Amino acid sequence: MSTNGVEYAYFGAANTAGGFRSLFSSLFDPYGGAWQRLYILKGGPGTGKSWFLRRCAEEAERRGEAVEYIYCSSDTASLDGIRIPSRGVAVYDGTAPHTGDPAIVGAVEQIVHLGAFLDSDALAARTGEIRARIEQKRAHYVRAGRYLRAAGSVRAEILDLCSQSFLHEKARAAARRTVRAFAAQAHPDVQVRFFTAHSVQGCVHLPTLEKKGACVPVCGDGAPLFLAALCEAAALRGVSYVRCADPLCPEDTEGVWFSDAGIGYLWDRYGVPMAGKPLQTRRFIDADAARRHRSYLRFAKRCQSALLEGAYSELALAGECHGALERIYTAAMDFDALNRYCDGFLREF
Repeated sequence: MSTNGVEYAYFGAANTAGGFRSLFSSLFDPYGGAWQRLYILKGGPGTGKSWFLRRCAEEAERRGEAVEYIYCSSDTASLDGIRIPSRGVAVYDGTAPHTGDPAIVGAVEQIVHLGAFLDSDALAARTGEIRARIEQKRAHYVRAGRYLRAAGSVRAEILDLCSQSFLHEKARAAARRTVRAFAAQAHPDVQVRFFTAHSVQGCVHLPTLEKKGACVPVCGDGAPLFLAALCEAAALRGVSYVRCADPLCPEDTEGVWFSDAGIGYLWDRYGVPMAGKPLQTRRFIDADAARRHRSYLRFAKRCQSALLEGAYSELALAGECHGALERIYTAAMDFDALNRYCDGFLREF
């Protein structure tokens, strides 16, 4: 959704401590009544799915439509989907690991099979190479998953230590005062989005909200605890908000965006400038209690950092394998025919 030149972009999934977590079932729910048409793209790596999505987005914006860009959480340079809520139309990648199969075939959902433009004979000649790359890629993802799982365990320990010295009731009172400024609604809309990903490019954060409105940086180790209190207060008051889920532990929160007011409270850990006055969570910390486990907290943070670096190394190797697969499939694609098909699709899109 481009507003004031800012692309409304987020990730539709995440590589988490608990495995791959996808939001696709809620983002592209055919039963919710929000979508008149859902186009599900099928095709292997390198068959032009991200390119096809980009062309659909460009055409929609040329017509003045607001587009939401959903990026791939593994290869963050690639698109996984676009949504055009005002028209009730969305297009998304329905291949693994976020496999999408039509439930209301024809009436709402339609398959767009980009694999139809592949030269199967050319691919058959390289079957052994393809299988080897797929197995190598799977092995790297398995190892990355182990590192992320261990990092998630350390994160839980870090939050537990912070919670022991966190003044929860004081934070809840501050959160309640904050949400009083926002209008309550009879049917508040609560959404969950990922704006950060653990990917083949490392830790990638999309500064969508920082650029979109007035954001308050929430600083300190107590940030996720205060943000959780803010979500709780907003829910009790009946205020609509977007919860920015942590990519490692999605049940934790790294930001809250109050879309109706155009104001966000975001954990200040990515170095992105924000316009709001910083909210220091040390005001909610019992200094004496925090002092008792300060050294252990520092050690736990170093452990988490090392484990995440291990995960990024394995994800980068998985990305290299995926790139090799893309090159094999790209060489077998008839992109001239795909381009002609795309031109026709966009005329009726």
